[in-house]
Amino acid sequence: MSEGGDRAPGKWTVEDPEGYYDAIQITGTMVAPILAGFTFAILVLVLVPPAKNQVDPLRWRDQVLALLVFSALFLIISTQAAITARTTLVKPDELRAWHPSHIDAEDRPTEWLAARQKALARHTAAASTACRHTYNAGTLLLFTAIAVLLVPPSPVDSARRAALAAAVIAVAIEATWLTGISLREKHLRGRLPTLLTPACYAIGAAVILHISPAGGSRAAAATGIVIAGIAAAGVAIRLTFRGGSCWCRIVGIVMLGITVGAGFAADLLLADRGHAVLVTNSMAAALVLLLLIVVTVPSPTALLKGRGSRNSESGSPRVTCP
Repeated sequence: MSEGGDRAPGKWTVEDPEGYYDAIQITGTMVAPILAGFTFAILVLVLVPPAKNQVDPLRWRDQVLALLVFSALFLIISTQAAITARTTLVKPDELRAWHPSHIDAEDRPTEWLAARQKALARHTAAASTACRHTYNAGTLLLFTAIAVLLVPPSPVDSARRAALAAAVIAVAIEATWLTGISLREKHLRGRLPTLLTPACYAIGAAVILHISPAGGSRAAAATGIVIAGIAAAGVAIRLTFRGGSCWCRIVGIVMLGITVGAGFAADLLLADRGHAVLVTNSMAAALVLLLLIVVTVPSPTALLKGRGSRNSESGSPRVTCP
């Protein structure tokens, strides 16, 4: 449609919540670069080798380096996505000033101007979604890298054990929050963190046991499966008590049982009991399968009753379920 075409009144497209794009801009252009800078600073320190004839103070140096590199990359991509979102982030007041001939006497946009703003908002929403996902991934990887960095090569003393516990709790809280908040998204791309966050820790635990099923690797795998279980428990509780259908509540209850099983698997690993590896692999596979089923449900309104879902792809207002 040409600019001089239809003069019928249109409607402005407003994101819900209204401050979402502003929050994305602050996150991507201010917070993410700062965190990336800290990540690179830690990476440089980790790259420094131990002194000659000295014991390496880091137990898993290469693994920490990998986590830091991926964290920094995700944070940088988050900044680039925020800049891309800013190129199409145009507010109604700006469009009024740029196209005064397309504003009627009642301060409403013409159909052409409303369609133009909606198209710009669609591009802004897609870039903002990419910024949010990459920022969350980078932050979670940074927390995980710090937790792995704190593991000493020698037996853990009480002070280090407290620091490790704090780091693992921070990772678990971040993973649980990220998993739960993404469940409300309308589109599959927005709900992917609900699957990927617990799945990565569960699969990571299985991979660790496959590479080295003894010693400190068992403790690392136990930590991974516990984080995966805690993150999945957030989804399971929502489905059990807020499920929009009987099917959702049944899935939630089954998932709660599997999260308890994940804790049992971690106990078996730490106690070095028989069949610990088999139980851990089984719990990891079950968690991933159930989360995959939940995430690929066609309609999010069937998941949580009375909860709206933000349209993360088109930038249109949230639709509230009856």
